[in-house]
Amino acid sequence: APFRLRRRTGPEPDWGAAMTSLIALGPDGPLTASGPGDITRWMAVPWQTDTSSCLSRYVAQEGDYLPTFWPARVPNDVLAPAGYASVLDPSLSPARRQRAFATRPKWLRGLPSIRSSPVPRINAFIAVWDKAGIVTRQPGPADGAPFPEEIWVELGHAIDPADPAIPRLLVEGMPSTFGEDGSPSGATPVPEP
Repeated sequence: APFRLRRRTGPEPDWGAAMTSLIALGPDGPLTASGPGDITRWMAVPWQTDTSSCLSRYVAQEGDYLPTFWPARVPNDVLAPAGYASVLDPSLSPARRQRAFATRPKWLRGLPSIRSSPVPRINAFIAVWDKAGIVTRQPGPADGAPFPEEIWVELGHAIDPADPAIPRLLVEGMPSTFGEDGSPSGATPVPEP
């Protein structure tokens, strides 16, 4: 059956000083069978570190072989409920509805910025990851407006920068408070790319 794991019997062999493709992909290589911890051994642990620090932190370019940087399971920007409500509102002008549809706040808004160091954001996300919004499929407008039939909307965002669960002094020398946009207090906010 697909997606089953072959359990490694016995201890993992010593693969030597260098892992070559021949060893890694060989019939008796490290990918042939799995033992405890093997599934996540090359992942960032906890997973929140990778999720909160990578996001859209990349050089904005597309190519034939790499159309996006991050999988869809981790959004960068989202359509928030207020924007979605405006998209559905037939009493608003088409331009205002289009503007609402195009306005996408950051998924992890409310967390410290990673401009000076990723550590505060990582620690904050570990503390409040369960308050990040969930992107859900919602129906598009029923009035024939030029929008998709289904729209992906973030629901349940509850990350509050004032939440006491978000650590304030996370690394020596870092500011102890953060602005509403996640930047250190007193710093000039720099828009995300």
